[in-house]
Amino acid sequence: MPTGQETVVSSVVLHVIKHGSNKGREIAIGSIGIKEMGSSRQAALVHYKREKIEGVCKNLDLLPEDQQAEMRRKAFSDANRIEIEDLPDKTAEEPLEKDGKPLEDDKGNVLTKTRTFDYSTWWSSFHPDGQLFSIWQSVNKHGQEMSLQEISDIFSTSPDDLSEVVDIIGALSNPTLLGNGAAPREEGPEEKRSRRRRRRRK
Repeated sequence: MPTGQETVVSSVVLHVIKHGSNKGREIAIGSIGIKEMGSSRQAALVHYKREKIEGVCKNLDLLPEDQQAEMRRKAFSDANRIEIEDLPDKTAEEPLEKDGKPLEDDKGNVLTKTRTFDYSTWWSSFHPDGQLFSIWQSVNKHGQEMSLQEISDIFSTSPDDLSEVVDIIGALSNPTLLGNGAAPREEGPEEKRSRRRRRRRK
């Protein structure tokens, strides 16, 4: 949510970087829509495939050369068959809040709850690569032409700003806050499992 450190212009927020070497720099961010969420799902799928391939290939040098080639071909073949519906659900810790403020225990530790997300939502909300991709989508949609590398450079020394900006984008994209009941929403785990079952019956 906007914290008072940002200037709100229509649905666009001017966020001031608070930490790191880019402290004081402003970037304009705003809501993302169905088009951007579709692109994010595809990017998450590519990320998952790449991790699968890298997981197999990183230790291939321990095998004989003929087995290396076979394992490499199998890794690429298996990854190419993965579709968005096949991506696993992921869990993440989220802070418990009351009146917009995090709840703490007697020792000052923030209380959290474990939530389950579909892979693309988890990737864009919690994984650094996905967070950067979400911010890149947002700033380019709302008038700033910046490369993904430029976004990465801005936030490389400010991980706290990275998470905060992603939270703001999520809040601006929320249909309740926007007053837009047609705003996009990610599938929940049950919806995704149901779609998988329908796909298998075809």
